[in-house]
Amino acid sequence: MNDQVKINEIAPALTAKQAENMITTNLPPIDHHGEIVEQVGRNSIRVRLPYDRGFMGTEPWQDGSGQVFSGPMVMGFADTTMYAASWRRWAPMSFR
Repeated sequence: MNDQVKINEIAPALTAKQAENMITTNLPPIDHHGEIVEQVGRNSIRVRLPYDRGFMGTEPWQDGSGQVFSGPMVMGFADTTMYAASWRRWAPMSFR
């Protein structure tokens, strides 16, 4: 038995467009914030959260020069990204 894994066996299961579509199709509308899946790699995924003033918290950033993204918004974005990362690797055959 050969235990070595070949590169093509661990290639991404989804393209960036498929991953983005999966986010908008499978997650409830409250979780949609315009996320853009920029890249899906063999061991990575890059998702961007576009700037929206409504996503900003009320606390000024360290020196008071600006605001930061709301903590709950960032955690929700991280959760959405991990969901996409999981699907990126383990997508059912119907998505390939």
